[in-house]
Amino acid sequence: MASKTKLTYEDYEAFPDDGNRYEIIDGEVYVTAAPSVPHQRAVLRLSRYLDEHAEQHNLGEVFTSPIAVVLSPSDVFEPDVIYISRERSVMIDRDRVMRGAPDLCIEVASDSTRHVDRTVKFERYAYFRVPEYWIVDTQTRVVAVFVLEADKYTLLATAQGDDHISSRALPHLELRASLLFKVRW
Repeated sequence: MASKTKLTYEDYEAFPDDGNRYEIIDGEVYVTAAPSVPHQRAVLRLSRYLDEHAEQHNLGEVFTSPIAVVLSPSDVFEPDVIYISRERSVMIDRDRVMRGAPDLCIEVASDSTRHVDRTVKFERYAYFRVPEYWIVDTQTRVVAVFVLEADKYTLLATAQGDDHISSRALPHLELRASLLFKVRW
């Protein structure tokens, strides 16, 4: 039986800059098309609110995709939004790479990513000990917040409508779920 060659960060670096999102998960490539308007609306608002909160409380920094998060040589993710505390800032490489587990990874689920976000990424982020993982679903308008406990994710909270999003990584967060999905016109 022939063994399958796992892709690595070096392979990731060689992927084309064609508007698609490339990730390597456990050595396999995952390609996602350009995101939808509701997806980008949620990402923009999340990054804006979380970054303001982190700056006001001197907690750390927020970044958005595309940015590589290298969790192992054969696990290179591009989460939609990540938060890195001041204590973990050593993981920020001088180039465009994060090496290690951020405090928080957020995936905004779309039709093409929903299954992977809820299964493959859910398992791999837990395996690499990402302390908190959010899945933001633009279709159901629900934010699910998971925290790592005993090497597995447990549901901390779900938020929809005027519910505030709970977070251990970002204490005292005052963000209503509805703000992520509201259309301005």
